[in-house]
Amino acid sequence: MRAVLASIIALVLVVSSAFAKEIKGTFVKIDEKSIVLKVEDKEETIKINAETKFPAKKGEFVTGEEGVKMMMKRAKEGTPVTVTTNDEGVATLIKVGGKKKTDK
Repeated sequence: MRAVLASIIALVLVVSSAFAKEIKGTFVKIDEKSIVLKVEDKEETIKINAETKFPAKKGEFVTGEEGVKMMMKRAKEGTPVTVTTNDEGVATLIKVGGKKKTDK
C-alpha cells in the first residue's frame, strides 16, 4: 500500500512540474498583482500572488508585499529577470539578474 501511495505522489509531482514554465526577459514593471517583462520585443504580463517567491539572501525567500517592494528596489527597466510559472500561469518564483542575451 505504501509503495502504491509513494508512486502516486511521485507521479503527481512529475506531472505538475511538467506544466511549469520558465520565462526569461527584461524587467519593465511590477505591482502587487503582476510583473511585466519584455520577451523578444513583446511585453508579457505574468500574474503574481501572495505565494510568489523572490530570492532574498542566499537560500532565503520573501513573498507577497515584501517581495514586490524588494523587486522594485532591485530591478530597473531592462534588468534580466527569470520567472517560473505554475500550470495556471501564475509566477511561483521570480529571479533578478543573470546573463543578458547577446547578438551574434
